[in-house]
Amino acid sequence: MACLLGLLDEDDRLRVRAKLPSLIVARAAVDDAALTRDNLRGVAAATYTASLAPDGTIERATLSAVQQALLRRESEALERLASGADVRYPGTPGDAAASARILAAENGLPLWCDDTCGVQKARTAGVAAFSLLDLLATLSSEGVPFDLATIYQRLAGHYVTDLPLTAEDITALAGPQDWLPGPAHTTLARPGWWHHHSTTWEDSWLRIATQARIHSPEALTTITKAALTGALEYVTTGLSTQRYQRIAVLALAACHQAGLPAPDRLLGHLAEQAHPRVVPRPPYVLLALINELQQRHVLDAEDMARRLLPGVERP
Repeated sequence: MACLLGLLDEDDRLRVRAKLPSLIVARAAVDDAALTRDNLRGVAAATYTASLAPDGTIERATLSAVQQALLRRESEALERLASGADVRYPGTPGDAAASARILAAENGLPLWCDDTCGVQKARTAGVAAFSLLDLLATLSSEGVPFDLATIYQRLAGHYVTDLPLTAEDITALAGPQDWLPGPAHTTLARPGWWHHHSTTWEDSWLRIATQARIHSPEALTTITKAALTGALEYVTTGLSTQRYQRIAVLALAACHQAGLPAPDRLLGHLAEQAHPRVVPRPPYVLLALINELQQRHVLDAEDMARRLLPGVERP
């Protein structure tokens, strides 16, 4: 709870706390928050972070002054939230998640939990549970003046996943990052985004892909790879090839919509990260693209499709 609440700006955080003046927190959760705070302070004092690359080498990422200041602010907000809580011990001690769940059950209270797995465990145990998103939506419907779109973008910028972001939210996240892999790509690479857009994803994806192609060929290739990752995880195995082909076709249609050529070897680059059994054959992608352009009343649809997929012939 405390971590995500701490990511909101101060005004929104105060609006939430005003509606929930009393919060009971398990001791183990406070200890966990304090440890997270200390870790944030440690990272904020560093000049770079290090991670282990897939090939076993150490990769360094330099922290900017802006990033260091952000980490300090977040650690301070986390400290304030932890220190202002009503701390209690559950009857049966456990880790932070288990203690919070037990404490909620013992006191007949709903559990505030922003972990999907944690929510499921609580509800299985008969404990009502809600997330920050549930709380924001409820309070907003009751008249609390939240700008949910801005809040969702702010949270997504901190790599909070599975938010109901629109196509415009995605492009707003990608733009300041120069369309390099970042929060926008992480959002699309998760099945949660595709779940939120289960019936509207085609139009949303086309708008995202069009803006990516307007930026650069590389931007479209990279964002399409992210889209394939999340979309294929969302659908069943039997629908994987169909969904793959549809995403690729709409990415190509986005090139036409942008009035620009398709990235070189787009289909080949996309296939590099996918299992061969789900990758559609290029001739069938060409047929699907011709059909897509015809439905969009594009003149000389077949000629245009061949320009977007040079060297690909009908099956």
